[in-house]
Amino acid sequence: MVLHLSDNSETEPEDLPCPSRSIRVIKITCVSMIDEGELDWKIVAISLDDPKAHLVNDVDDVEKHFPGTLTAIRDWFRDYKIPDGKPANRFGLGDKPANKDYALKIIHETNESWAKLLHLSDNSETEPEDLPCPSRCVLQIKSEEKMDKIATVKDGFNQVAKRQKHYHSTSQAVTDLAFEGFVESLVQILTKNDLKTVLTELKLKLDSLFYPINQLQESQKEWNTSLTKFEKVLGKPDMFPASSSRSIDLDHQLVDKMLVEYLYRQGLFEVGDCLAKEAGVEVEKELSLEIHRITEPLKQRDIEPAMRWISENSETLKEHGPKLELELVSLKYYEILRQGNSHEALRFAKAHFPKFATLHTGAKIRRLVVALLWVGDLENCPHAEEELFSLSWDKTSKEVARQYYHLHDQPSSSPLAVLLSAGVQSLPKLMKLVRVMGLKKEEWEAMKQLPVDLELGDEFRFHSVFVCPVSREQSDDEDNPPMMMPCRHVLCKQSILRLCKSCSTRRFKCPYCPAQTTAAACRQLYI
Repeated sequence: MVLHLSDNSETEPEDLPCPSRSIRVIKITCVSMIDEGELDWKIVAISLDDPKAHLVNDVDDVEKHFPGTLTAIRDWFRDYKIPDGKPANRFGLGDKPANKDYALKIIHETNESWAKLLHLSDNSETEPEDLPCPSRCVLQIKSEEKMDKIATVKDGFNQVAKRQKHYHSTSQAVTDLAFEGFVESLVQILTKNDLKTVLTELKLKLDSLFYPINQLQESQKEWNTSLTKFEKVLGKPDMFPASSSRSIDLDHQLVDKMLVEYLYRQGLFEVGDCLAKEAGVEVEKELSLEIHRITEPLKQRDIEPAMRWISENSETLKEHGPKLELELVSLKYYEILRQGNSHEALRFAKAHFPKFATLHTGAKIRRLVVALLWVGDLENCPHAEEELFSLSWDKTSKEVARQYYHLHDQPSSSPLAVLLSAGVQSLPKLMKLVRVMGLKKEEWEAMKQLPVDLELGDEFRFHSVFVCPVSREQSDDEDNPPMMMPCRHVLCKQSILRLCKSCSTRRFKCPYCPAQTTAAACRQLYI
């Protein structure tokens, strides 16, 4: 396989995903291609799952075991733009592929350059003018939009977690290949083959497995450096000054109720009962008990309780019911296929698929049926690729819970979870506001409206927003609520007061129709 790595790339071949799985590869060589004046590196690699992977470690091995492959790759990249009327591409390095050491050096240099750029610290001695144009653009963007330290740490740990998964998969693959080599050698020894020949072949296989292990060790130093930097960031957190905190009279009983409800929704009923008893609050838990009985079996891949609930509420769920049923049936069907039980999968399909024949799901049902041909090897089924990517037990379980709470006119997320999520998103801006403006506690107490906008996601929007068509101001429930005039046109309260010159009995004309009214005749809208 050929993997593209330009000067702007930070991707290693091992990290490149396929639509439904990752491919573990061994880098072999690279080709230096000059495409319209831009240097592109083409990395040639072989999958660890290839039967000949243990035989190919360098460019010479490719010519030996796959003769003509490198020439075909080079010719294709040279000529593929000619049909579009563009000139043929040229190649560096004497028009020859480099060895594996050179390819590894190119990849590491590219990744190292981007790692330094993306994690450039404030006290770095590197000036923007010293960087190439694309790098300066990235640096300028990062300078203009400073990431908060919390976001930086989170991003760093996400990268480390990703690398950890890669280490695990690579180590597991090497271990499996080594185990297979030992088993094969033992079988050959038991069949009384030449012991020296068997051990020699085993040594060659094991030697080929050291290459990916060495790769992991070489990149370990880079990630140790990153972890050390994040440790320094965590060691000096920005503390929110207590003197700037605003005093708010909390309804402790309401907070206790939110905590109990959250525990119930998480299925921690005994803990919730204990807290409710100690706090002296009463919270209804019947809904949480029922949804727990419906969704908990999904963790054990049991869809019957959820299917039964959907069937009982099919009229209320309307179009959402059949969609949920089909997702649950698909998940269960794929689970049976993964277990390699083709007869059980066929029986399951005959029992459940005909129900969806009247829906517009013909293509989906066909993909499900064809996947039967890949029983036990579902990840390689091209027809199941899209389904496996979009379906998940956890996602479907959350959708069932969301529809359940919607059916009972309840929010799908607990109030405590919503408050915490909104607070986490808002806190960095509030901390920055305190640092920049140097606000004191008295100023916080007197402030009725924040001088900055706290833009949260649509998931935190629970009410409509009204903007006055006259003043272009957003309504405020306390000081400037939306008011509807008898003619059914709506303005903000302050706009109406300006039109009537603050006299509730003074008549004024509606800005959008000939009707006349008074401020006293207007009614507040609650949205």
